[in-house]
Amino acid sequence: MIPQPAGLNLQQLRGIAARRRGSRAHQHLLDRIGEHLDEHDGFVSWSGGKDSTVVVDLARQVDPHIPVVFFDSGLQFPETIQYLEDLSDTWRLNYHVIAAEPDLLTVLIAGGGFSHEAPDRRLRGQLADIMITGPANEAHSRYGGGSLWGVRAEESHGRRMLYRRSLATETLARQLLSPEDVRALMDTVEKNPQAEVSIDLVAGTCDVAGFRCVVSLPPKVREAFTTGAWDTTGMLLENFDDVQATAARLPYVDGF
Repeated sequence: MIPQPAGLNLQQLRGIAARRRGSRAHQHLLDRIGEHLDEHDGFVSWSGGKDSTVVVDLARQVDPHIPVVFFDSGLQFPETIQYLEDLSDTWRLNYHVIAAEPDLLTVLIAGGGFSHEAPDRRLRGQLADIMITGPANEAHSRYGGGSLWGVRAEESHGRRMLYRRSLATETLARQLLSPEDVRALMDTVEKNPQAEVSIDLVAGTCDVAGFRCVVSLPPKVREAFTTGAWDTTGMLLENFDDVQATAARLPYVDGF
């Protein structure tokens, strides 16, 4: 008679899970959140989803008074709004709501997307800018330059690359400029809001109203800007015959 396999040992599995759930398991995350807030201040973006709720819970362990901001599109289920309010009361969050202007329903009607019979119209801005970027800018103006977001694992790489590109200049500027130069640059722009800001990526200089400071970008980022390599769509269109030939050889594009 062939002996039957013992199967999974539930006690061992529970022991592994218990070790991973301990308070030390996410201490490195709390440390990173604390370092980020110490340097940048800021807020937590909260949608009510599981990912952003986890980030809110981590952030409140570091700073119970950190601003927790919900960007209201104006087209939410009432249950979502009630859930956010109830949990913010239970956790005693420093909870704030910033509404998109205009709201999502107004945008959909204006663009023709709310009715199948309405003609499509081009909006004056991207939907993401109206619903996310605009409210986020308002949150930054209120609470500081830092922010914490919770995203799904499959989004993390793309979001990370997007943030890395958009923050590359600021990160390098913080390393190369003294606090005095940063303050002088900000004061110059505030006093001369119409002044032209000239940035020479090759020379590594920034000039505005007679004030000059040194700026820099990572080599790959600088090369992308100076050669046009950032425009990946344009690069593909310039070599479209090669793109089509490559696509024809890929079984998952042409083989089903």
